Amino acid sequence: MKTNLLEKVKRQAVQLAPQEQMALAEFLQKNAQKPSADPQEQLARNGTTDKIRQKEQKWIAKHRAEFAGQWVALDGETVLSHGTDGRRVYAEAKAKGVKVPFVIHIEPLDELPFGGW
Repeated sequence: MKTNLLEKVKRQAVQLAPQEQMALAEFLQKNAQKPSADPQEQLARNGTTDKIRQKEQKWIAKHRAEFAGQWVALDGETVLSHGTDGRRVYAEAKAKGVKVPFVIHIEPLDELPFGGW
């Protein structure tokens, strides 16, 4: 349904005069940048998600040996949960209020990756 509306709007937009198209483009750009009620979406819009993920990657590099063989849920440099049961780790992180926790299984550096059959 939304796709049909989008296509209809696109067909109508190309029929506008160039100045009207520019005004529409400005309106859409401003409207797309309005703050969202969803905190994860707000983080993604202002680039904060990348900064958080970089902190998580640095944390993993620093603490790999300490948490090798475990699942770890992170929010930036904060450990939300860790253990051998990935589902439990994820559930505990969600219970702490993080909408989309970063969960990773930390492999030991000396272990070869498993490629499957």
